[in-house]
Amino acid sequence: MSELKVLPLLWRDGSEEANPELHRLARIFAEENLSQVPDFKQFMRTWLLVETEKDALIETWGVMSLKMIVDTPLFHMRTPEKNREAIAKFSEGYKLLSERGRVYLADQGLAGQEIMVHVSEESDGATMLKYLTKRLGLRPSHRMLMEV
Repeated sequence: MSELKVLPLLWRDGSEEANPELHRLARIFAEENLSQVPDFKQFMRTWLLVETEKDALIETWGVMSLKMIVDTPLFHMRTPEKNREAIAKFSEGYKLLSERGRVYLADQGLAGQEIMVHVSEESDGATMLKYLTKRLGLRPSHRMLMEV
């Protein structure tokens, strides 16, 4: 009789796959179910939900990976009035705020790392969302919030 088990993807010495068969199943699952095969080493931890029978790995049913990432839950600029001076101040202000955050994170050793930036489409400032998205290099992250 088969059963579902949650099994971790592990590495020896940080590079050698501890269980090559499990890693193979992870790659097959990603190829068949995800838009691309991730580099599983980039994650703090990855688990596979695998159907097993005795000690045999039969089929992968799911995957979950964790990654520690800086979250920016608040980054808001008021919508500028529709005149050159206000728009220029808005532009300068977002540059000052975002650069301050970038410099701080780089000083903390996070240069080149991804961060999360909360974007609320319900805000009045959402009218400037397209502008900020382009200027800050924001990419959609398709995430939902949950409590642990």
